[in-house]
Amino acid sequence: MIKVFGRLLCVPENEKMLGYVDDNLVETRKFKITDPALHSFSFKLELENGSFINIMDLPGEMEDDALILTWQVPASCLRFAGPLFAQLRAFNDEDMVWHSDIAEFSVCRSLQAEKQLPHFVPTEFAEMEKRMTEILRSAEDASLSTETFLNAAKDASQSAEAAAGEAASFSETYFASAAACKNSVAKAGEILGQIKVLEKAIKTTQESIEKMQGDTYDALRGAEKFALESRTHFENIKASLGDLHEALDAVLTLENAYMGGAAL
Repeated sequence: MIKVFGRLLCVPENEKMLGYVDDNLVETRKFKITDPALHSFSFKLELENGSFINIMDLPGEMEDDALILTWQVPASCLRFAGPLFAQLRAFNDEDMVWHSDIAEFSVCRSLQAEKQLPHFVPTEFAEMEKRMTEILRSAEDASLSTETFLNAAKDASQSAEAAAGEAASFSETYFASAAACKNSVAKAGEILGQIKVLEKAIKTTQESIEKMQGDTYDALRGAEKFALESRTHFENIKASLGDLHEALDAVLTLENAYMGGAAL
């Protein structure tokens, strides 16, 4: 029993887990409201599970001066695993609206194997299983006539035949899919081989580029060395020309001195 004190929803620990995904109408939760001011209100339960929201009508009845609201949990409230948040909303004919605090419940994960099957798996198997279950339950009921039992068995047999036919079709589809998958694997192998050849070509090209870069670097180093040597030779030639100019100046000085002496 979930007790409502003021706006607080006091949920017992053993009632917080509502069931498993796609459970339907197997769990019931009751809300006990003792505040007389709310006894004339109508109540809804607002639910939120991630991006999923839902609203449930909660029927109520008076028991020992308390209003008891009943929530029989349907599959529509258990669509996703995880926390499920709930809040009571009350309203009356005078446009008054009241909200409780938010309580947290939980929904556990189901395997949901039927939903995980491929779309071409025969659906008649599930229908046949359902029919056979109904037949067995009906057979246990002494009120079921023999004729009704035979008719039900006949329907189940027809469903079984249809399921067998679709199962054969399923097998053909499966093997066709397997063959297509094999071809895809072969093509993937060819593509992988081409990729390996391309990778090898890329590696060879990269090595050639690296070698060209190394040769270019060596050539630049040689050119730089040649430039330095040429500069040294130029400086030497320049120095030699300077010495030659000095010698010429000396010769011209001597010649001028000689010519001047001869005139005297």
